[in-house]
Amino acid sequence: MTPSTAPTGSQPKSTRKQGLGSSHEILTCTIKAPPYSYAHLELSTDYGGPDDVELDILQVRSYCTAALRQFLGLTGMAISVDILKVEGNECWVRVPRPDLGSFVAAITAWKGTSEGATHYALRVKQRRAYFFQLSGSSRLNTRSIHQTGSTFTPGSMRAQPKRIALDGPSGSSRLNLPRSIRQMMGSTFMPGGSMRAQSKRIETTFTIAMDDSYDYNILGEIDPNDLYEEMTRHTREVCKLLQILSSSQESHVETHLADVLVRLVFSSNIIENAGAGWDVTFKLCQAIFRGEEMPNEIDERDSEYAAIKQDLLRKGLAAGTEFVLRSRREIIQHAKAASYIINELYLGGKDVSEDIILETHRILTHKVDTEQGISWTEYSGVYRHDSVCAGLTSFVDSGLVRSTMRQMMASMNRDLEKAAEAQEIDPVAFSVKYCHTLVNIHPFMDGNGRACRLVLNAILLKYGGIMVSFGEEGGDREQYLNIAVRASQRESSQRDDFDDDDPLAPKHYRELASYTLGHVTASMRRLVQALNIKN
Repeated sequence: MTPSTAPTGSQPKSTRKQGLGSSHEILTCTIKAPPYSYAHLELSTDYGGPDDVELDILQVRSYCTAALRQFLGLTGMAISVDILKVEGNECWVRVPRPDLGSFVAAITAWKGTSEGATHYALRVKQRRAYFFQLSGSSRLNTRSIHQTGSTFTPGSMRAQPKRIALDGPSGSSRLNLPRSIRQMMGSTFMPGGSMRAQSKRIETTFTIAMDDSYDYNILGEIDPNDLYEEMTRHTREVCKLLQILSSSQESHVETHLADVLVRLVFSSNIIENAGAGWDVTFKLCQAIFRGEEMPNEIDERDSEYAAIKQDLLRKGLAAGTEFVLRSRREIIQHAKAASYIINELYLGGKDVSEDIILETHRILTHKVDTEQGISWTEYSGVYRHDSVCAGLTSFVDSGLVRSTMRQMMASMNRDLEKAAEAQEIDPVAFSVKYCHTLVNIHPFMDGNGRACRLVLNAILLKYGGIMVSFGEEGGDREQYLNIAVRASQRESSQRDDFDDDDPLAPKHYRELASYTLGHVTASMRRLVQALNIKN
């Protein structure tokens, strides 16, 4: 459902922040006992393994944690490790000076891990009291260590991972997303049906608990209470199964997660009549989620071009070259936007912010003009400047979009603070509430629905350990759209009747919460099945 809009007006000019003045005062001091020591590590593989294998920051963290846990127990889990740099198959780390010997001993004794047919282990190349003494240290920018590194304590996994660099304006990355999610799940699923997540810069373990945000009629004979009980039971199962995975099972789980991610993109595009058919979507998304580069353009002789054209003709849509390339771009950018927001919120431990939402939308709509012919350069990653409506539903006035977005973020932060204080959260209701709020602000000229569902899934993964797809089948698509339209109409009719966070304000997203809960429970059920597959 794409709202009809007029071209945007002039955009407000950005204001450059004033830099801090540099000081010329010379300070001198002598450090007799430096607080840190440094180690240079290398990833090694067994005979016959790939020679060009590369480390990523999540692997370093996972491998170090495994070694410290196995050989030093609680003592090792308390050691703070700073990952300063990861380059190729090498990495440089910093640990408190008194812990260097124990850290090196644990890494040396650790036998490594198997992934598929290859065995991987870390090897200590050097250990030094001073950073500059390490070989390769000249390639590192020591001034940016605190900005680009990752600090974690294995016992609490209070990680601040380095954000995967996005290459260029289209949002490409080298991140193997299914593997990274699988690795992260091992430290976020906790015993007793709880989840560990970094919220408001604090690592918190949240008990998953149902709140009162559900509708008890929309699912017919199915009781949301029963669904929630099943979901939390599966959450406990997932926690246990993640601890005993073999290398072949890890591969099965990554394949399952890749399929979930593809379906997330495919179904969200279907809802908006965007993208192309399953085969093309699967091929493009699989490559992007593995971190592979995709060519920006294809020509008419390419089999991919022919497949997309056939999909468009089957839907009764225009199928010229312009529309084929647009459909392909809608898939690629959607997958890249999903990678970005999941990397930021789940893998990177960040909270939802306006900047992250804007960047997600910018990647999602890169080089995708609206159906009304408005250039992507005018609306991509910027709040709209014109009024929009969909059917009988009118959304927030364009002049209030920015302030309403800030109100939404303030409300979300208050909810997270309450959840952290209670150490309890309902990830389904929480994610649905702000998906509903965001889509009814409708902050962008186009792409609002897809952006909102990406936000929902990233929040749901962060606090619930799961992702969902809506509307893949025809009947499911119609049910989702009907629920969303009813919720938006109610929201629009009572928008000015209640203040923010008024406890008496009606929860217009109740039907959507119950609908989403059904999909979450089914998705969690399939995850358990994937974890149980044995060769």
